[in-house]
Amino acid sequence: MARLTTTLFGLMAAASTMPAARAYSTTFLDGAKLLTKNAAGKPEAMTETPGVVLAGKQVCLLFYAQWCPMCSGLASQINSWYSAHPSVELVYVSSDMNEKEAVRAYASPSHGPWLMLDRKDPLVAKLKKKYAIWAGREAGEFG
Repeated sequence: MARLTTTLFGLMAAASTMPAARAYSTTFLDGAKLLTKNAAGKPEAMTETPGVVLAGKQVCLLFYAQWCPMCSGLASQINSWYSAHPSVELVYVSSDMNEKEAVRAYASPSHGPWLMLDRKDPLVAKLKKKYAIWAGREAGEFG
C-alpha cells in the first residue's frame, strides 16, 4: 500500500503543478459518457460536453474500485487533495464489479464531487489497456 500511495500522490502532485499550457486541450473525453453528481449527491448523466467542463483544468484519471481495501483506504486523502486543487478535475474510472456497483460506489459520500466515466463506455477498457491499470480480477480481460 505504501508504494501505491506514493505513486498515486506522486501523480497527483505532478498534475497539480503542471503549467497552464498542459491543461486539458485534447478531446480524448469528448463524446464519452460522463456522470456527475447533482446538488443532492445523486449520480446523473452530464449534459455539458467534456471540453466545456474541463477547459483550463488538468485531468487526472482515478482508477479505483470501492471493494479494494487500498483504494477505499485512500478515499479521504483523495477527497482532501481534490478539495485543495480546484484546477484539477478527477475522472473516476471504475473497476467495481458491475455498473450497479460502480454507480453505488460513486454515489457514496466517500467519493468526492468529481466526474465518473460511465462503466459501459468503451473508453473505460481503452484507458485501462493504454495505461495498464486494472484490478487483479480483470487481468483475464486486460492482462
